[in-house]
Amino acid sequence: MILGLLANLFMGCNLGAVTEDNYFTSYAQSQCVAYKRCYRARFDGEYNGMSRCLDEVAEDIAEEKETLFPDCSFIEEQAQICLDLLNASTCAEHWEDQNDIYSACHEDVWDCPPMN
Repeated sequence: MILGLLANLFMGCNLGAVTEDNYFTSYAQSQCVAYKRCYRARFDGEYNGMSRCLDEVAEDIAEEKETLFPDCSFIEEQAQICLDLLNASTCAEHWEDQNDIYSACHEDVWDCPPMN
């Protein structure tokens, strides 16, 4: 599944559609839809609605960027891969591939300078 999406992306589909300015909001939208669709108990229990989910997830990922990746550059193509994975994966794939999807949406989105 993941390799197929990556192959489609490198063929020119949707590359560059996301920017650093809209990534946190776009990520939150995709993640909250996945929560609502695939992890309904978590979505209802933790967020109690889409608006709260969108706000909290966007805030969390923006805070993660500032805390873990403050000196890193945004990689638009990788961010698009993340969003495509979140949007196209089935619930089973979200469960089975959650570590790959997490990496694609977090550390893989940032190009960080080498640590000294």
